[in-house]
Amino acid sequence: MVSNPPYSIKWEGDANPLLINDPRFSPAGVLAPKSKADLAFTMHMLSWLATSGTAAIVEFPGVLYRGGAEQKIRKYLIDNNFVGTISSDVKARPSHTDTGSSLRTTTTP
Repeated sequence: MVSNPPYSIKWEGDANPLLINDPRFSPAGVLAPKSKADLAFTMHMLSWLATSGTAAIVEFPGVLYRGGAEQKIRKYLIDNNFVGTISSDVKARPSHTDTGSSLRTTTTP
């Protein structure tokens, strides 16, 4: 599965009391915040992934460092071996030039 969900859109989250018991979201024990549905999309996609399947999901960088519910969902994903590799593109801009080069960093938890 390959996916590039919309970045940081709003969703109903905990305003809908049924979602915390929804099998797509309940395994993490917490819902993605109403203001940022990034990890709600991730949880939805993983719920449809075959047991032996692989997913490549392009996410907004904020899902790697925001706290609160997103931190708990990240912990769930890592603790349950859903994350194999994190790859991040960074734009390097030395102070003496206006052009940058693209660098790829890869982390395997």
